[in-house]
This record gives sequence, structure tokens and C-alpha cells, in this order.
Amino acid sequence: MSLERVIKALINLGLPREDAEIYVYLTKNGPLSEIILAKKLKIKKSQLARTLKNLKDKEIIRTVDRTSAELCAIPFEETLNLLLEVSKQQNLALQEAKEDLLSSWRSIIKKNSNNS
Repeated sequence: MSLERVIKALINLGLPREDAEIYVYLTKNGPLSEIILAKKLKIKKSQLARTLKNLKDKEIIRTVDRTSAELCAIPFEETLNLLLEVSKQQNLALQEAKEDLLSSWRSIIKKNSNNS
């Protein structure tokens, strides 16, 4: 599997490209501090901080321990499982919204046909 294919798979599961690329880099090269990561990737610290916050919020990366400033990525298989579960939940929510919208639509059509 090529690196680009992995990144595209992560994007298809909801990660922005930059998040996917940084996750993959950290998986292959971590653990690393935020400062070292910014230098290696030649990214502004503010831009990197946003991406790292997104990845931490998704629990895809974390600090190595309480005293360390180093970041590590969770294993790729765990990341796939986590993103797939989020995707399933989003699909269920969309399905429920669809059913609710269809029900509302049928009610509107029924009222309109009764008023005609």
C-alpha cells in the first residue's frame, strides 16, 4: 500500500489532508515534540498547533506521558477502527435525519392535498 493511498483512505474517513499527513508522519517518525515536528515538516507552529489539536480531539495522537512534551500517534489499525466507528455513527445520524425529513415531507404533502 502506497503512502498516498493511506493518506487518501484517512481523508475518505474524515480527516483533512494536513491532519492525515501529520498523523502518518508522526506514526512513522514519532514520538516527537511539537517543536521538532514543526521543524521537520517546515510548518508554522500555529498551523501545526491547530492540526495537532484536531488529532488530539479525535484521540488519534496523544502525549507520551504527563511529563513529556513528545507526541505519539496511536497505531494505524486503531485509527482506522476509530474513524470507521465515527463514520458509522455519522451515517446512522444521517439515516435518522432522512427518516425524520421524509416523515415531515409526507405530512406537508398530506396537508396540501387535504387543502386542495
